[in-house]
Parts: sequence; structure tokens; C-alpha cells
Amino acid sequence: MSKKNRSFFIDTDAGTDDAIALIMAMRYPDINIVGISTSGGNVPLDCVVQNVLYVREMCEHSAPVYVGAAQPLHRILGTADFIHGKDGLGDIGLKLEGRNPNEGAADDMLIEALIAHEGELEIVCLGPLTNLALVERKSPGVLKKAKKVYIMGGLVTLPGNVTPMSEYNIWADPEAADEVFASGAEMMMIGWDTTLCSSDISIAEMADIRAMETDFSRFAADIQKVRIEWMDEHLEETTVNLADPLAMAVAMDHSLIESRDQYEMTVRCGQDEDPYRGYIEAKKVKNKRRGIDFIHQANRQRYIDLIRFCLS
Repeated sequence: MSKKNRSFFIDTDAGTDDAIALIMAMRYPDINIVGISTSGGNVPLDCVVQNVLYVREMCEHSAPVYVGAAQPLHRILGTADFIHGKDGLGDIGLKLEGRNPNEGAADDMLIEALIAHEGELEIVCLGPLTNLALVERKSPGVLKKAKKVYIMGGLVTLPGNVTPMSEYNIWADPEAADEVFASGAEMMMIGWDTTLCSSDISIAEMADIRAMETDFSRFAADIQKVRIEWMDEHLEETTVNLADPLAMAVAMDHSLIESRDQYEMTVRCGQDEDPYRGYIEAKKVKNKRRGIDFIHQANRQRYIDLIRFCLS
């Protein structure tokens, strides 16, 4: 195994996709996970914390896990347990209780990590951006110390997955997203529209992953139970969109990127039932220093190969 010469801090709401992304980071040879911050999102915060700790234990990893925001900045949390299961990991009977996180508040620990690893720390965000907004509020400008902030969320090509205008991670806490976008940090976004063309996995491909017959591949496939049942009932075609693992894969290996543009982005917040809540107003720019690096497409086959490598 090669020397771990990249430092990641992962922010997660620990649903089924996040769990696979965490396994990828924990098993990839080049990544040192400085910390993992948790927030309410796909499921409530207490479930998120236990899910991350379960994955950490399964991977026999030692990354510290910190408790973060239970609710968005100004709203009541809206979960996505109809996709991820009530426990966030597919309701397959896992024992998701009794594990203890590390001491320290997530925002404080991320600030400490940004200062200690200035210019080197890469933050991978897999859920609502509440924790990052709290970091920026507590220590203005500190996010600019990150080497890069990767965001799974948003979109520039409609429709979204919560409303026609918005994607879940941005919709869940639009005020936080807008504050993070305005922070001046160097950011790369892997949007919902990106995932539809680059990380949508067929049932047959998911079965091939399970057939690898490792503890990790079986887990990755089995936790899709609730999602697959919901899609069978509500949609014409059943697929498994592994969105968060795509963001992790791009963070780990930029050579997967096939198409990208720079955008200035602001978020329309609106009231809770506003169809434009979480809508991103994106203006294409040529100056990299002014924009968010938005990935339109990644190499799908190499992405699947990377998942298989990490689950093997």
C-alpha cells in the first residue's frame, strides 16, 4: 500500500450512497481521513452517526467521527428515508446502535483541521452543507484554507430530484448552501444531473457487484432494498443512482472527469413549499478564480471499476 499523501475531511448525512462513498475513502490506498462530520439529512442525525460508526467498524478504520448539525440553519429537516430506509441503510436488520462518536463538535474539529492542514485539506461534502456554513460563520474565511471543497449536490440542467427546480442536498438547507458558495473557497461540484449520466447503475450491474461476494460488495448491494422497492412501485425503470460515490470517486481521481465548466452560483431560498426553494442560479464564467468548477460528465465505466476496486 502506498503512502497516504492526501488528507480528506468528509461531511456526510450517511444514507445508503454515503455509506458506499465512505467505504471507498476508507479502502482507497492514497487517502488519509482526518475526520468525518455528520449532519441530519437523508435520515435524522442520531441514525447518521450510528451509520458512519457502523461503516468505520466494518472497514476496521480509525477516522474520528464527530457529531454535527441535527437541523438546517433555519428550517425543519426533511429526510429522504423513503429511499434510504428508516435507519438510512436500507432497513435490512443491521445493528445500528451503541457505538460512540469521538469527542468534539463537528464544526470545531473541521476548523482545527483546516488550520492544521492549511492548503492541503480536501473536504468532501455528501449531504446538506449545514456544517460547512456553521464553520464559515464561526471562523469567517476559514474555508479558503481548504485545498478544495467537493460538493455532491445541485444541478445546472433541470429537473431536480426533490422539485423540478432543485436537488435534495441544496434543497434541504438552501441558506447554508448559499453561504458556502459565497465563501470564496475553491469548489468542485458533482451535480444531480451529472450523476444521471455518469453513476446510474442498472439492477444487473448491481447484481454483478454483489456477486463479487465480499463483505463490502454484499453490503453495498443489500442496503439498496428500500430504494429498489420504491422505484419498482413508482417509476417505469428501476436503477440505483450511486450519486455520493461518484462525488467521492471524482475527488479521489480527477482523471475520471470528461466535461466541466465554471459557474458563479447563488441559491434561491424561498419558503418551505416554494418550488424554487434550493434552485441554483448558475452563470457560466471563464475566470476559474470566480467560479465553481462544475463537472458535467465523468467516465462511467472507470467509475464502476473504481467502486469494484474499493469493494473487492
